[in-house]
Amino acid sequence: MPPADSSLQRATFACVLVGAVATVAVFGFLPSEAPSSPESHIGHNASERLASLDGVSATVEMTIRRGTETNRSVRRVKMRPGTGMMWSRAVSDSVVGSELTVSNGSVTWLYDEDENNVTRIDTAAFGGRSNAQGEHIERLFNRLDITRADAASTDAEPTPGVEPLPSVPAGSGPTTSVVPGDSDENRFGVRYNGTDTVDGRSVYVLHIAPDESNASGDFSDYTQTIYVDTEYFFPLKFETEWTMDGEPVETTMTYRDVRFDPGLDDSTFQFSPPANATVSEPALPEVDRYDSADALRADASMSVPDPDLPDSFELTGATRATGEWHSVSLRYANATSQVTVSKNDMHFDGRDDATTVRVGDREATYQSIGTNGIVSWDCGEYRYSVSGSGVSKALLVQIGESVECE
Repeated sequence: MPPADSSLQRATFACVLVGAVATVAVFGFLPSEAPSSPESHIGHNASERLASLDGVSATVEMTIRRGTETNRSVRRVKMRPGTGMMWSRAVSDSVVGSELTVSNGSVTWLYDEDENNVTRIDTAAFGGRSNAQGEHIERLFNRLDITRADAASTDAEPTPGVEPLPSVPAGSGPTTSVVPGDSDENRFGVRYNGTDTVDGRSVYVLHIAPDESNASGDFSDYTQTIYVDTEYFFPLKFETEWTMDGEPVETTMTYRDVRFDPGLDDSTFQFSPPANATVSEPALPEVDRYDSADALRADASMSVPDPDLPDSFELTGATRATGEWHSVSLRYANATSQVTVSKNDMHFDGRDDATTVRVGDREATYQSIGTNGIVSWDCGEYRYSVSGSGVSKALLVQIGESVECE
């Protein structure tokens, strides 16, 4: 195993966080609104099927390879999809973070058994839960427009503005439906690769990769394959590849020994710290949400950035955080990408692998993992950042240059 402070360990930690929600990296490329799909199409009710589950239990294996280093971790998990309820215990020695994590959807407990330390986090402050995973998977299948797994073609009329994928016999070869982007650098396609099995369960195989026109884009080597259970549309396996700092990174997350609706009791998602444990509760800010930038500006104690973004992006939300530190954020999205512009009064050091870039006449740092990137810089008493999923570094810098230092 690599040493605990290695670059792979840092990558592992980031990927485990992404793995907890299982879909972040992939679904940044999906359309913000799902095209309608006839009921004969595979996955037209993926969101409904996933939401019908009362619970899931499984063993989750995560393997991360970066260059010549390999890290493998195994956890036993129990969850109720779409509710935030989750129980997760490490069953290997190489898990990054707490050995035990328990959440009832409102409060999350992180228990470091070796140190006998417990961290309590009030997750209710981050808003309600939704069936986002099922909705994202449903969008993928709607874009593919597959009528049945063994169909050679489909006569269904394409939804306006969508390029449906003519399906192919399983195993006869891939076909691709391009996900339109804001530029060639941000174009990805989703491909149907027929059916397979994962741990004895039948799955649909979906592959996301850059469009051929993206040969020189920032994410030209980013690919992900998703293996989706054919009964409940629960993702049973993810295979992701990209390049980080010139080194190839491969991650594989697999759900094994899966049981759907195993009869989980509410007590599974409750936790009482041991009597002799040290319990800490980080001071999280209070978060207020707004429907417009103007509404945020009316309440904020600091000026709110007014960035310039390509016309395809629309504002999807605005937030203000108050507490030990203060921040304002604006979130934007188009059909394939997401961008957040933030300003706060908390300064912090970035990762060791951050690179220096110029944002106008200001020195900034750029950090990335997979298709997620962030450009940050200091200006007076505030820290500014432009982050995005499925967005090139050049566009993040361009947006940053439009933000006034106030």
